[in-house]
Amino acid sequence: MDIYSNRQSDIKMKEILLFVELCRTKNMRELARKTGIMPGQISKLIKSLEQKTNLRLLERSARGVQLSAEAGQYLPHFEKMYQQHLKFQDSFQQERSPSLLSFATTSFLSAYVLAPMIASFGEKTQQEYRFRILDLSPDTFTSAGLRSGFEYALHIGNLDWPKTWYSQQLGKAQWHLYANASHVLAGQVAASDLADFPFVYPVYWSETGVQFGDDGCPLPYNKRLKGHETATAISAIEIVKRSQQIGFLPEIVARPYIDSGAVKKIEVENWQEVSRPIYFTVKNDLVKKNLFDRLRVEIEEVLENTSRRSSNGK
Repeated sequence: MDIYSNRQSDIKMKEILLFVELCRTKNMRELARKTGIMPGQISKLIKSLEQKTNLRLLERSARGVQLSAEAGQYLPHFEKMYQQHLKFQDSFQQERSPSLLSFATTSFLSAYVLAPMIASFGEKTQQEYRFRILDLSPDTFTSAGLRSGFEYALHIGNLDWPKTWYSQQLGKAQWHLYANASHVLAGQVAASDLADFPFVYPVYWSETGVQFGDDGCPLPYNKRLKGHETATAISAIEIVKRSQQIGFLPEIVARPYIDSGAVKKIEVENWQEVSRPIYFTVKNDLVKKNLFDRLRVEIEEVLENTSRRSSNGK
């Protein structure tokens, strides 16, 4: 059977991508978790692929779905189609001037790491490359990457990327408690002293609605007084600056406000230092190693400069 002769023009790359990934994971729920696509929708898209190719790719029963014998037999054909698609995208992108480098990240890394990194490239290099920066919520990185939304990601913590992605830790970010400069909290305080002051809460939007973000604060959510809610650390520090609310925020965001005297760091007794790793992740088959290395060095330099400023400002 020649699968390339049956309504090939109607086959969507999304259908092929999902089928190839399902063959790799062999688990519909796991694939749904990685892509953010409901199992029923995945099954529907693969059923559409079956109809277009006249192949039976899934065995459906009361116990659920499993890959058929034909699925394994024709997987190399679908992988070939997908790889050809990626090569076309890569060659098309290379012919564009300047080349577009798409980054997924969070808002504060976007503003305080990627923006300086882009500036450090210099005018000559910027004639070769354009940058697209997408600020994403924590639960959408892998699903957007699987849908070819970007080739590069700068994020906090090690995410569960597919095997075709490569991650490398470049540094770490520290979190501290902050208040505005005139706040009654000052110096070193006890955790019990925080009870009367509302915290700015981190939130983000997901397919299931508004979710609370994990800011890593040693004081659990159920022991904090709720204040305003925001999806970005940048808006959170602005709220802290202008109110009596306090925030447990990345030091990289608070540093300019500390330097200007607008906010201050609050030391809490018996709280351990909270730091999180920063990872640089790329799509292996779309990113050349020399460009990855160059970007990595530039990002590391920005992080080192930021760390140096923080140490000098203590």
